[in-house]
Amino acid sequence: GSDEQYLDRAVAAVWEPGSVTKPLTLAAAFEAGTASPRSTYIDEGAIEYAGATISNWDHTPHGPTTMAQLLQYSLNVGAVHVAVSLGAERFNAALADFGFGSPTGIDMNGEEAGIVHWPTEDGWFPGHLATNSFGQGMACTPIQIVAAIGALANDGVLMKPHVVAATVGPAGDVATVAPTPVR
Repeated sequence: GSDEQYLDRAVAAVWEPGSVTKPLTLAAAFEAGTASPRSTYIDEGAIEYAGATISNWDHTPHGPTTMAQLLQYSLNVGAVHVAVSLGAERFNAALADFGFGSPTGIDMNGEEAGIVHWPTEDGWFPGHLATNSFGQGMACTPIQIVAAIGALANDGVLMKPHVVAATVGPAGDVATVAPTPVR
């Protein structure tokens, strides 16, 4: 067999994260002050952005919509609205701050960095701002999304994930792995 069969897919395989990215999009906008938990927008069921039409999963307009409803109903149109108001530079800086596009540094072999198209690189086009807002057009490892969502629950502090709690040396000395904040 190949070495690939021994790699843990939680760190060595990437997928589009999808709608679990929406809370991160909102967090970035709240942090920047371009939206707040009390913000609303008019949801028309679809939005045109960068030459593409993006629809809600239910293809339904929801009218005046709060940020809570955006999450409750998992509305792509709302995520795009929030990301566009934030702008590509701040949105992508938030993706990087949440750890997308970089290995987490977890103590496991074969960790992938994921795929994010940054505005400063070839291959990026304005539509990535829209699709990335709801977790499409990018890819991450499961541990990256867990760490990013964990930062929301940890007052905005992204922690370095680890699986080893401690090591024991030949003389029996124990070295505990301490929680390590990344930023």
